[in-house]
Amino acid sequence: MAMREFLGLNLAVPGTALLKPGGAGELAFNSNYWMRLNRYMGKVESLPEAIEGCSARTGEALDRLRSAAPDFGSPRRLRQLLLERPNALADAQPAATFYAGIVWLAQHLHESAAFVVSVLRTMGESAASANDLKEGLQLLGRRAQDARTSIGPVIGSLRDFKSRILNSNSAFSDAFKTDAEHLHKMQEAVGGLKVRVETLQKEIDEIGIFGAGRKHELESQLQSLRQEFEGKSVQAEKLRAALGKLEPIREEAPWLEPSLDDLIEFFDKSRTVWTTFGSGLSQLVADASDDQLKDPAWLKKVLGLDEAVKQWQAIDQAAKLFAAASLVDIN
Repeated sequence: MAMREFLGLNLAVPGTALLKPGGAGELAFNSNYWMRLNRYMGKVESLPEAIEGCSARTGEALDRLRSAAPDFGSPRRLRQLLLERPNALADAQPAATFYAGIVWLAQHLHESAAFVVSVLRTMGESAASANDLKEGLQLLGRRAQDARTSIGPVIGSLRDFKSRILNSNSAFSDAFKTDAEHLHKMQEAVGGLKVRVETLQKEIDEIGIFGAGRKHELESQLQSLRQEFEGKSVQAEKLRAALGKLEPIREEAPWLEPSLDDLIEFFDKSRTVWTTFGSGLSQLVADASDDQLKDPAWLKKVLGLDEAVKQWQAIDQAAKLFAAASLVDIN
């Protein structure tokens, strides 16, 4: 392949898809979506063990949600994991929960990006032979393949989890809505009973001394109404309190799907970045002549070396920062 066909390809430049725009120095998914996703999962996990007053349907839907949400994990559970297994983030496979798995991927992204920076700098600084340069490029290609391969299973598992948690949340939301409508009707009924009790009490109070029989009859009705009023009031209050405990989950629920989509999209982009990087370097090894590879100016240009080092270093630092901050609870 002629030299001119390689020029300007910037084969080692990853692009900015993995970072927040504007030079924030953070991974792209570490955003409001990520915070909201963790907030939702945290609110499900922190619910009281028993919630009295809601319907059986809501209870069943809540049980489904409780069984799904813990699979996502949290900073607290990651801290616990690292107490039990300090090297868990260095394992060959990600930990069981998604949160820990995402941090595991960020840690590996940090290490891989730092490795790329180190190799690229070495290639740009030393007068190596064509064979040494090819070995360096092949080494980067293998690292890219390893990084790309590690992402795939996490994406697949996240997609499965998304389907499961959205179905559970939908069932919970429908049941909550039905309970909320029932509460509204109960409160209307309680209000109506209160008016009837007050009206009947007033009627009894206005009966004179010659209406003893009528008064006794109305007092009997009043006692029955008061019992019904108190019973329905207690039921309504229990349901109101139960829905109050569940309302925070509903407040976060609209963020659930877009947050998971944003997370999956980030890892899809990560996989694409590594695929493009690895295939570009493989092309270079296969097609470039020894004379081209030994020409420092040519190699620097075809790799986009300066920009590549700058961007991989930014990815390295952002991933390192995320992994370090992942042990802190997300408010």
